[in-house]
Amino acid sequence: MSDSGREWPSERPISREALMKTIENLTVSNERLIRELDQWKTWGIIEIAVRNPNVASYMEHWEGRATKAEESLAHKEYYDAMRAREIEMSEIPEKQRPFVTALLSQRDDFYQQMKIAKDRDDKLLLIIAKSDIDCIYCGLPKKDITKCAHGFPGCGRADDLLMEDTNGTERTFTV
Repeated sequence: MSDSGREWPSERPISREALMKTIENLTVSNERLIRELDQWKTWGIIEIAVRNPNVASYMEHWEGRATKAEESLAHKEYYDAMRAREIEMSEIPEKQRPFVTALLSQRDDFYQQMKIAKDRDDKLLLIIAKSDIDCIYCGLPKKDITKCAHGFPGCGRADDLLMEDTNGTERTFTV
């Protein structure tokens, strides 16, 4: 006993069971740390970087810029295709133009309906990604998104979350 009359843990007798339990806990903890270290050794720069909130927001910023550039390019390609179609129409014999125009109109209506369906699908995926339910792609809880085996980019939930701008509005995509 110490001078104060209090018994210190190191002076107390330790039962064999308590000692074995402590050793077992230390072994399990050590094995977990070794597995985690092995995982860190296999991760690429992206898997490590996304665990840092500053890097993740930086990557989100540049992903947003890339998405906007892709949207702009898709918009330009669409209008280029429309212009090419006008040129092609001038090469179609006059008698066949109404039939071809009707077919092209149906195709455009189909593409418009597909765009509406995709926008609805994207909105639903964004709502699900922002919710607290487990990931619909890998089953991980929302709090463990950075542990996704698919990495980032590549994680479906993370990709769905990128459909929202940082100001809280949904991004719109063109077909």
